[in-house]
Amino acid sequence: MNLRYHGLDYTRSVLMIIGIFFHASLIYKYQPDWRIFNDSGNILFNYFTDFIKSFRMEAFYIICGFFYVLVFDRGISKNILRDRLSRVMIPLIFTGGIINSVMNYYSFNEHYSGVYNYILKGEWMGHLWFIGNLAIYYLSFYFLLTLCCKSNNAINNKSKIYLFSFLIAPLSSIFLSGLVWIIKPENFLFISTRALFDYAPYFILGMYLYKERDAFFELMNINLIMVKIIFAGALFYSLSLLLSSTNYFLTKVFFTFSGAFFGIASISLLSYIGRNPSEKIKRFSDASYTIYLLHQPVIVIFYSLIMFKYNLPILIEFLIICIFTLLSTFYFHHLIVKKSNILSFLFSGKLKNRK
Repeated sequence: MNLRYHGLDYTRSVLMIIGIFFHASLIYKYQPDWRIFNDSGNILFNYFTDFIKSFRMEAFYIICGFFYVLVFDRGISKNILRDRLSRVMIPLIFTGGIINSVMNYYSFNEHYSGVYNYILKGEWMGHLWFIGNLAIYYLSFYFLLTLCCKSNNAINNKSKIYLFSFLIAPLSSIFLSGLVWIIKPENFLFISTRALFDYAPYFILGMYLYKERDAFFELMNINLIMVKIIFAGALFYSLSLLLSSTNYFLTKVFFTFSGAFFGIASISLLSYIGRNPSEKIKRFSDASYTIYLLHQPVIVIFYSLIMFKYNLPILIEFLIICIFTLLSTFYFHHLIVKKSNILSFLFSGKLKNRK
């Protein structure tokens, strides 16, 4: 794999695995509102989860859009739509329908309003909403694939990337978010409607960045420009914090713009870290999808059955939960999932390669 693409694949894996630390932190927030919680919350966990939210999904959907066009352009899949949909829908149905049901049973701060709402309004999805929405993006933006394959092969298009990444994408997200606020559509089956509109511009941006990939990779270099991007993101993020208790609209605007800047910056930094292939990075990348699918059920069940009984310092509890979840899901993938055709299919949507 091209080293540039290897760095992006590493970034995608890290963004999945970060979900462990994000969801474990929700347990320990001050004034928690998650499915399980600890009464001794700390405001620092609120800041941590808000910071992760400021870039994680934006960066992830940018990379998903980029690789969607890459797979099509390289002819890696003979039927890209069928391949992409099976990669998300089969794990979604299996994990959401069976494993999430166990998680929801142990979610003592979550209340369900009957079978109808549980199924049709997507209460069963939990953390899997993002791959449900990903399926809709694959379907909705399939018509853009051919257009985005035609690379301009020029590194002097960075001004276009700045325009699309830091102005058009966040403004589109704000507009669509406002539209959702007016219409107030409900979640349906595997579709999380608010998030669907919020992040659609970033998936399209990822597709566009493949078209401008030479200029995009030039931008990704760690240099003074990237420092300025990080500074701009920090400025918008700080403004969103200052206004969070006084002006919801401006808070939303500044937070959305910080996501655009931080999203690109996080891709740059993580791609740089993971640019050189190694066996350890490959093993974690291979396991990252399984880790993502299972991490929230493992966190909820492990905390409810074991950690809830003890009164440990919350930082110690947090670290124990994160380490246990990471290691258990990682080894479950390599020792069990990879060795089973059925489990490989259920957790990845594709059959294990036969030797």
